Amino acid sequence: MARRVDELGARRALAVLSAALGVVVGLIVGALSVALLGDALAWSTFLTSAGFGGAAAVAAALIAFAAAAYGARSTRRQAEEDRRQLERQRRKEQWWARAEWALTEVARGGSSAVIGLGVLEALGRSEWADQHEADIIAAATEFALTAEAHDAVSGSPLSGAGLSDEGDAHSTAEHDRGTMGRGGDHG
Repeated sequence: MARRVDELGARRALAVLSAALGVVVGLIVGALSVALLGDALAWSTFLTSAGFGGAAAVAAALIAFAAAAYGARSTRRQAEEDRRQLERQRRKEQWWARAEWALTEVARGGSSAVIGLGVLEALGRSEWADQHEADIIAAATEFALTAEAHDAVSGSPLSGAGLSDEGDAHSTAEHDRGTMGRGGDHG
């Protein structure tokens, strides 16, 4: 919408500029034709009169106004574009700060990893996630899920298979108690 308004303004400025230029050219051509065709005294009097000076001043003012209006629109358009760029940069910085936090949570493992992966998933759907960011999220998610699957298969007590840190410790303690109980009876 703003672009359409700017185009209309540019067309109006061009129309005003064309009209002013037409008046000046018409006066000059009229003066030359009368001078060449006769009645030079009347035109010579008009060209040196206050009326012609006023008409020339109005034409110059219209040209100056059109140029100033075009410059102001151009400056406003550039300022709006700069503001959009700064806002985009600020949003990207916020996105990366959140992604860094989520990646740190994934690296912690356990329930923190689940939260981090959830945040990464949400960040991946964000309008601020471009292809580069999506690739980073995919790599981090794939690494975390591969590491979790490897830990689950190898039986590592550090696996973050969706249990809370307390749940992991509890199940490991129960396993150890059962093993020690059986080992003590046979010893």
